[in-house]
Amino acid sequence: MSGDSHTWVAGAAGPINTGSGHQYVIQVAMEETFRRLGPRARDPRAVARGQLRHLRARFVPPTGYARARRLLTERSAVAVSGPVGGGRRATAQMVLHELAPDGDPVHEVDIGEEENETPLDAGAVGRRARLLLDLSESDTGQLLRLRGALADFLAVVERREARLAVVVPEQATALLAADLAAHVARIDPPPTRAVLMRHLRQDGVRLTPEELDLPEVAAELAGASLARVAELARLVGEAHAARPDAGFAAWSREALDRATEDAAKTAAFLAGLPDGRRRALALTVATLHGARPEIVQRALDLLSTQLRHGRDARPRLDHADLTAELEKVRAKVSGPDGRVRFEQPGREEAVLDHFWTYYADLRGDVQAWVVRCVRILGLPTGERERVVDRFAKRALRGGEPERLLTVARAWTGTDPSQQLVPDATQALTAGLEHPRHGRAVRRLILEEVRRADLPKFQRLALTVVCSRVIAVHHPDQAMVRLHHLARRETRDQRSPAWEELRELVMAERRLAARLLHRLTRHIPNGRHAHADADRRLLLGLTRPLAAHPAPLRADAFREPLVRGWADALERLPRAEWDDAFRWWLTAVAGTADRHGDPLVEILAEAGAASPRTAGPMYLAARVWAHEDPALRAARLPVVDRLRRALDTAQGLTPPTPPEAPHSRPRSTENAP
Repeated sequence: MSGDSHTWVAGAAGPINTGSGHQYVIQVAMEETFRRLGPRARDPRAVARGQLRHLRARFVPPTGYARARRLLTERSAVAVSGPVGGGRRATAQMVLHELAPDGDPVHEVDIGEEENETPLDAGAVGRRARLLLDLSESDTGQLLRLRGALADFLAVVERREARLAVVVPEQATALLAADLAAHVARIDPPPTRAVLMRHLRQDGVRLTPEELDLPEVAAELAGASLARVAELARLVGEAHAARPDAGFAAWSREALDRATEDAAKTAAFLAGLPDGRRRALALTVATLHGARPEIVQRALDLLSTQLRHGRDARPRLDHADLTAELEKVRAKVSGPDGRVRFEQPGREEAVLDHFWTYYADLRGDVQAWVVRCVRILGLPTGERERVVDRFAKRALRGGEPERLLTVARAWTGTDPSQQLVPDATQALTAGLEHPRHGRAVRRLILEEVRRADLPKFQRLALTVVCSRVIAVHHPDQAMVRLHHLARRETRDQRSPAWEELRELVMAERRLAARLLHRLTRHIPNGRHAHADADRRLLLGLTRPLAAHPAPLRADAFREPLVRGWADALERLPRAEWDDAFRWWLTAVAGTADRHGDPLVEILAEAGAASPRTAGPMYLAARVWAHEDPALRAARLPVVDRLRRALDTAQGLTPPTPPEAPHSRPRSTENAP
């Protein structure tokens, strides 16, 4: 683990080798995983910036936006309040984005989730960072935890020249008045007509204001939430793409028909079906909408078994064929591809919503059935993707995000589960990106990654979503979860979680310093359950850190590195620390004298902190210097510098005066 071999080539075509055997299958599965993730598979930071650009192109400023922008600029923080569905979160994101459109992504902070944590972690505040704290789904208990702590957090934000936008539910403004009174900006939603026009234009649907004056469109927009307006725009865009010459009246009519396949119509349709088998068929068609007839038939048989419907004892040819049965649920085999679809556009979504709402006692059975359909029907990847998407929407709509963890576990817990890693990651991603349930899913994943018995491919799916989804807006939380996963990767396995953890923290100095703190925070208290794993992780991090030594002068790096080196040198056999030690010395040899100083001084201070290790350290350095005659002349001066630094750290000789007054700053203000 202390080496630098890459086991995961991240990217849309990046396979992961998790060991011997089945490599082709694993590669295909990972390619499909990354395809479903889309741009997230490449660079989470670029994804975050792209999402903000997308929002900006469709954003219509609400009433109160100017005040929000002014408060953020003048007072370092703004608390955006307003009605639910009125664009509070979008407003908070946009005022932050406008400060530095081409800068680093906006990072989200959250209420502390681990034991003994403060409610808001000041370590999450980087210098000149742009931070978003969304309290819109926080309960009263969580909000009460913030009293007082929020004021302290705001002080850190101001001191580090950062900016913070807080999304606050209206009822919480009084609860947090002592902390936020001077920062509140209340907004009211922008005109829904303007929002629809902006969305349509960005999607390539060019209209005049007069074309938008349709009574049925106006009725739909009256009192609609901004999310509802965005959904209507999406449906109009799809109708426009299918029939570009039909005109807005036809596009909007089709969109409204799909949007208003409402509960009453669907309830009447399902009530009109004569028996449970017909309703089971309607549910099957809705779940596998667009599948081949034979797949629908097999899925129907699986559902009948799951629901314990009695089988018809008559010979099979005495039964109606699937075509006749489909007619009774107003579905048919259609199109040149011969796929099963409802006759009414949008009915599949309405049927699924109805079953999930009004047959709530069957949710567990439906979930088990979906798991089996994905596992055993041999569905093509595109059809599996649609099934997972439909199930995830229902679970989230019903307020049960934990079901997504359950199905992901079922799809990756047994062989040949590597084939279903794409489905597990898709389900988890849907939960993580949900505006209301994302926080709950992140916490469920935290509980999951702490388990010691995770199967290999479940760990892989969790690694993917932590590094490629959580990291987009919550890099600190991604780091914590990847750390838990990396701890449990044994040295005889490939280490995808470690590779992703290292890549994440080396992209941002603040995260690297925070990981060093996590890896060394238990050292003063003696042994802990993951002490050896954390030592190996720390040694693995030393090589990329040594390649860029200048930041290591700051206490945020220097202090945990001294603790970590001292602990590793004292408690691990030389065979386990020698490679990292040699890389560290090689980095010193490859830098100009003063640039290598922090590397030498960190080792020397570690030796002084653990005197029994100073001798073995110096001996290992001499072995390194003499092993290659061609490099001896360059390496011996490094050993001499280490000897002198050890003498100084142990108080045997006075320190060498620095070349310049500020050559080695040592305050926390220099932390990343």
